[in-house]
Amino acid sequence: MNQNRTLSIFWIAPQFLIYGLSEMFTAVALIEFFYKQSLERMQSFLTAMTYFSYSFGFYLSSLLASLVNRITSSSGGGGWLNDNDLNKDRLDLFYWLLAALSLVNFINYLFCSRWYSYNSSLLHIAPLHEPQAQGHDPENPNVNFS
Repeated sequence: MNQNRTLSIFWIAPQFLIYGLSEMFTAVALIEFFYKQSLERMQSFLTAMTYFSYSFGFYLSSLLASLVNRITSSSGGGGWLNDNDLNKDRLDLFYWLLAALSLVNFINYLFCSRWYSYNSSLLHIAPLHEPQAQGHDPENPNVNFS
């Protein structure tokens, strides 16, 4: 690769797009899981905790990026995330660190999921429509056909 040419930071935009889409689908599935597997009075609290955990995770993410840049820049040159130039930055090492943290998180998930048991008694199955009396028009309740 020619060292005189600057490689734009926008080359990682497709990865962020894929990550954003996966976050969107994960959020929907997580909220639906909380609604189906929690007590009725806990549903709104768990939804709020979901959004709180997202915001706390985003805060920790920015803290991790700042911490990694500070630690790696103290060893002499610029840090892993110093510039917006992919030729100078060591974004590959930062992504390896994120992969290692994701592996630890997955092992933690496997460890904690051993105690989960599906609770089918909490499912609230509502009928699609109310049973109507014969000869009753749901569009016009004042009309009776009998």
